[in-house]
Amino acid sequence: FGMSVDIAGDQVIVGSRRIEDDDLNGAGFLSDTDSGASLGKLSAPSGAMFFGQSVGVSQGTGIIGAWGSETAYLFDTATLGLQHTLEATAQGSDAPTEFGRSVAISGPSYVVGSPNHDSELGCPDNLRCNTGAAYFYFGANEFRWIEPSGGEFSLDANWESDVVPGPTDLAVFDLSNSYTVELTENVQSASMSVRAGDVSLQSDSFRYVVDRLDVEGNAVSASLFVNSTNAVTMEEHGLLASVIKIGKLGTLRNAGQLYVGDVDFPPSGSGSNQTLTDLQATAAVKVVEGGVLRVSQARIDGPSGALVEVQGIDSTFAVENLFVGGDAVGRIDVSEGGTLQGVGNGNGILMGVVDSTTEGAVNIVGSAAETPSRMIASTLTVGKTGSGSLNLENGALARVDTIIVGDEFGSVGRLRVAGDGTRWTKNANPVSRIIVGSSGRGEMEIADGALVEASLAIGVSGNDSSVDEGVVAVRGEGSRLVAPEISAGLGGAGELILEGAATAESEILKLGDGLGGTGVV
Repeated sequence: FGMSVDIAGDQVIVGSRRIEDDDLNGAGFLSDTDSGASLGKLSAPSGAMFFGQSVGVSQGTGIIGAWGSETAYLFDTATLGLQHTLEATAQGSDAPTEFGRSVAISGPSYVVGSPNHDSELGCPDNLRCNTGAAYFYFGANEFRWIEPSGGEFSLDANWESDVVPGPTDLAVFDLSNSYTVELTENVQSASMSVRAGDVSLQSDSFRYVVDRLDVEGNAVSASLFVNSTNAVTMEEHGLLASVIKIGKLGTLRNAGQLYVGDVDFPPSGSGSNQTLTDLQATAAVKVVEGGVLRVSQARIDGPSGALVEVQGIDSTFAVENLFVGGDAVGRIDVSEGGTLQGVGNGNGILMGVVDSTTEGAVNIVGSAAETPSRMIASTLTVGKTGSGSLNLENGALARVDTIIVGDEFGSVGRLRVAGDGTRWTKNANPVSRIIVGSSGRGEMEIADGALVEASLAIGVSGNDSSVDEGVVAVRGEGSRLVAPEISAGLGGAGELILEGAATAESEILKLGDGLGGTGVV
């Protein structure tokens, strides 16, 4: 640890040559320069060697060299996601050049050192051996939209300098009014940045591909609405980004569906991928500093995992229908006063949706701030037909009307409410209702001083009591379950466990109240 260091603004990065007895790779560790708090770890991608010996950071981008594999890597320091892989491209060396031994970055430009680069292929004499090289990568050019009435993206006259941004350029939208930008052909930019105004991107039949989408106001609010009147069937269209960030004074809206995670398209059959519409992030989405993400439907799902982070007071992810772990693996992390909110009259929030191979997780983690991290929803399903988990801790707040933990046959659902100040209570209905083990297996834990106020049903279905099982454990002094009614064994197997001075309070207690059910306290 400390092999290399760099600092820029409020971020510092420290390189480590080795971690956890790994002789081949280390890591880059990010910290906040004001508080000293950890911002996360940048880990070695597959195939890297001697990763972490050289590091750099600037304006939300980290660069780390891996000279053993002749590569360097660019990361988004907000999401910790990999953006680009750099390799030596100049002619002249056929032996290891140690490309990546040193790195530096300033703004959108960066340089990578290659000390063993030969000035001529084959190195015919010692004068031309290991002379070294430096590879410069210059940042994207900015192109500003200048037409206040809107118009076609691909029309030169709508852009500053009469040039449409290309695949290596940054497209900037900072006019203060409302207008619509139309896609009339497939286009690509390195980045899209909405900094002011209310921009509507109309994408009925075409696709806009960017490495990064940023929606963040610069002293004024900035909004992007991604819209299409056509549903996706066999032709992909809309806005596709590797990483999406919604920051201070920023709002991103979508009338169709947000998909977070990489997916092959068009689908090979009539599966759920055909619901993909309008807006996709292949790697991650981050909502920070009061930014707002509002969509009608979202799938957080990817073979290698997909992530949405909601961080900071007033940062909000509002969605009518949410599937976390639809066909593969998905996760949502809410922290530092952020909010995950189910809105409208849809199916609510579902985790672990398709089968036993799918995993969906949501973590709501509170903070020392007066505003708790929150989950607000009418209906929740944790483990629909796959595996789902919901974790609330450290002062988080859940306002939920109905939750099913372990819904259908073969599913597994886990709910954990833990920590002093962490609370589960009702939303709009008079009482919150928790069902643990409907037709699948459900597990619930209340621990470390948490409070749950809800009616509770444990082990409900009765299809097969060896599978349709619910277990609720209340553990630790100060942990409380306050329920108008507790029913264990409504056709299935239900068990309530109290440990370590925990308490359960209820006006009505029913044990084995359904045909074939067994209930135990």
